[in-house]
Amino acid sequence: MEKISENKYIPWVALALVIAIMVVPAVNDFWNTYFVDPIMADSKGEAGAKYNIYNTVIYGLIFFLLFLLVHELLENWKIELDEKFVLASVPLLILGGASRVLEDADAFEPPIQYLFISPLIYGIITLYAILTIGLAVWLSKSDLPSLTKGQGLVAFAIGGYGLWWYFVPGEWLHPSSWSLIVLAVSALTAEFYRGQPLRDPKMFFGIATALLVVLTLLTLAQAPIKNPEILWNTLLISGFLTFTIGYLAWFIANRGIPNPLFLLLAILMGYNSHLALSGAVVLMTYFGLGLSLGCSLAFPLRTWAPAALILNPLYLMLYFGHFFDGSATFLGVEEYGYVEKHVLPTGFINYFGTAAIMLPLKFLVVTGVIAALESEESKEQQQQMVNLLLLFLLTLGLAPGTRDVLRIMFGT
Repeated sequence: MEKISENKYIPWVALALVIAIMVVPAVNDFWNTYFVDPIMADSKGEAGAKYNIYNTVIYGLIFFLLFLLVHELLENWKIELDEKFVLASVPLLILGGASRVLEDADAFEPPIQYLFISPLIYGIITLYAILTIGLAVWLSKSDLPSLTKGQGLVAFAIGGYGLWWYFVPGEWLHPSSWSLIVLAVSALTAEFYRGQPLRDPKMFFGIATALLVVLTLLTLAQAPIKNPEILWNTLLISGFLTFTIGYLAWFIANRGIPNPLFLLLAILMGYNSHLALSGAVVLMTYFGLGLSLGCSLAFPLRTWAPAALILNPLYLMLYFGHFFDGSATFLGVEEYGYVEKHVLPTGFINYFGTAAIMLPLKFLVVTGVIAALESEESKEQQQQMVNLLLLFLLTLGLAPGTRDVLRIMFGT
């Protein structure tokens, strides 16, 4: 497969599209209607701010090209894409959602504001990740003394913080915010003087991104919190579902498949408890529900060893990230009156009449992805690609989920 960075057609296609948008009225109108207007409407909080089939397809294509480009860069830099790298990238995913909420809270003015609207914000985040990892690789190979590198990075960090606050409106500033700079400089000096992050690009990437996340959350914390319970409710739902899947995977691999007859009985009991009119009947159906679930585990069928594959920490992290997003959507739509603006989720919610459908859909999609990855014969030779794909898929869950939760928390 030809490398994306060496493909000579992509720049020409992009240039042709730019020229067509500029000189062909019909193309310009199409561009404004389906791409520019939704972003502008989103920045103003108007009802028209949502995705459509055209920008969804194009954004997906760009997302795929960025995926290939990042994969090539990591291979060229000899960065092993293992669990350590994925863990170091988690702050980056939180940063994408948290920084998006800054725009919702009117923390920036145009034109800077437009850079914080999805999907532009995710392009900015990807660019930041590439530059940070590139800097980390250069530092790891540089012959400069560690102290010199550390001093340069501290100066760069102070300049970056100052630049951040320059673009934030005055009413968002607070003297206590600058304490973050003192803490960051102290931590960076101590770490970089020992030199370990300077020799480990993954550690450098994780530290730099985590500090930026703290800065973003500190900025948000200056706004009044209206719905703090959304965070705990979302964490509770997504954590419980992830734990349940992990436990069932272990149980099926080691004890056996839960008895489907008792599971069916448990479902019927749960349905009857919903229909029951008296408290005594509800109590009895709950007792029957618990008994049925217990029997399904006490009398399992034969074991199924492949279920243990789900216990891979990266897979469980993927489940959690998407359950986090699905829980935020469910609670936001059902409890707080928010509206889903992506094309496919909106269609499912409208068809089934409830946003709760997002949770089983998330389970089916993630399970399907895991099954597809585990059935790939060349997985061993393509482990880098597989882990990068998992990271990108985790981004699609954790980043928008973070944005939704924080947006509901602050009532933006």
